[in-house]
Order: sequence, then structure tokens, then C-alpha cells
Amino acid sequence: MSSETSGTPLVEIKDLSIAFGGIKAVDQASVDLFPGEVVAILGHNGAGKSTLIKVLSGAYKPASCQMRSEEMSSETSGTPLVEIKDLSIAFGGIKAVDQASVDLFPGEVVAILGHNGAGKSTLIKVLSGAYKRDGGQIFVNGEEADINNPRDAKQYGIETIYQTLAVADNVDAAANLYLGREILTSFGTLDDAAMEAEARKVMGRLNPNFQRFKEPVSKLSGGQRQSVAIARAILFNARILIMDEPTAALGPQETEQVSELIQ
Repeated sequence: MSSETSGTPLVEIKDLSIAFGGIKAVDQASVDLFPGEVVAILGHNGAGKSTLIKVLSGAYKPASCQMRSEEMSSETSGTPLVEIKDLSIAFGGIKAVDQASVDLFPGEVVAILGHNGAGKSTLIKVLSGAYKRDGGQIFVNGEEADINNPRDAKQYGIETIYQTLAVADNVDAAANLYLGREILTSFGTLDDAAMEAEARKVMGRLNPNFQRFKEPVSKLSGGQRQSVAIARAILFNARILIMDEPTAALGPQETEQVSELIQ
């Protein structure tokens, strides 16, 4: 075992069992999860993979089990960067999000999971200012934030990349990065050289292999387009970067590229 997976596990599951109608879905399963690990649970259909996950997430109650979780590290203690408390929003009497609470700490990568219609995108749109919440509170750095539109969200350093990316296909990467916030010369014309130079710096941090600065975004691959969208968000010092299903329409290689960008 390497040093990364030695010592005390972050989560330790011992002899977990659960049955439905006398049929054992999981029988004395044991799993250790260490900080920084990416763990895949493998097995054929009906092996109990999803059941084990639902027990750990609290959706199912096990018949017998011991579970131990270490205290949160100092990185996720103290005041959250963003704190959402009891957030609710409804459309036509149907609750899309009902009293959801989320804490986001600096440096974290947090995934919001749920089935179709669970309210994931709605929660994101409330935080990004696209929707106005019916109830609940949002705090940024411990202070209550008044977010009613995307402009408000940007003032708090919240940038959002939607599934559609919202990039301008007919212009190049630099023009996309500065769309609506263009650099001008002393004569009032577009300073294309300055914008491209800054674009190269930002893209160099995200994707050093990106060289297609002169081509319209329509000619880029899905992963490269995602790079442009992420670069546009961080160019103006986004503190909270929200991505709505960033790999939904990408192939395996591009999905891996986006995962590396996020890390």
C-alpha cells in the first residue's frame, strides 16, 4: 500500500449488510476510502453497487454495519466560501428545490448528483442569479449575499458555465474570452493583440497544448470549446466556478481533458 492509502481511512465501512424481502442485496461488504482517492465499485448487474452507495449516502438504512468517518480536515473547516441554507424555489406550485443546503469551501471540487428533475440545474441557476429563489439564504464569505440576477452573482465572484457553453462560434478564442469586456486602444478600436496575448497566458495555464487561437470556436473540438469557456470564467478572477454537466456531450478523450482542466 502506498503512503497515500496508509493510516486512518477517511471513511471505513465494515461488514455492511442489507436485504429486501429476505433477499440480500449487500452481504458483509467492507470498504476503506482514503483522502484523495478515486474509487470505483465494480460488479455485474444486481451485485449491489448502487445499494451500497445508497446506504453510504443515507438513502437506505443497513440491517447491520459499522461506519466510521474522520473529522473534516482544516481545508473544509471554518467559514465556507459559499453557504446555501434551506434554499427553495417552485414553478407553478411544483417545488423544484425544497430546503436545500450546501457548503462550499475554498479549493473544493463539489459534484451535485441526482436523477433527472431532481433540481440540480435549478439550484445552480439560483446561485448564478438566473433564477430568483423563493426562500432560503445564500452567504458568501460568511456575509449574506443578495443575488437576484447574473450581474449580482458576478460581483460575488460567481461564474457559471452552462451545458450549452454559450460561446460565440463565429469568433476566435480571444474574442470569446473578452466578449462584452473588450480591451480597446487609445483610438477606441479593439486591441486584438492585447486580448490575444492575455488569452494565451490564461489558456497556457489551463491547456498548454491549445494553439488554435486564430480559428473560430466553431472549428474547435468539444474539449477545446470547454477550455475556452473555463478560461473566460477564470480570466476575471472567478472565485466560484459552476459547471452544469460539463462532459454531457463529450467523448471519453475530451471528458478526460475536461477532468484535468477542473483539477
